[in-house]
Amino acid sequence: NMQVNPSGQVQPPQQQPFPQPQQ
Repeated sequence: NMQVNPSGQVQPPQQQPFPQPQQ
């Protein structure tokens, strides 16, 4: 499942290089 952050970035269901702060 591809998650789209409010920032407009698409996060693949893999390990993230860094946790993105959710506003």
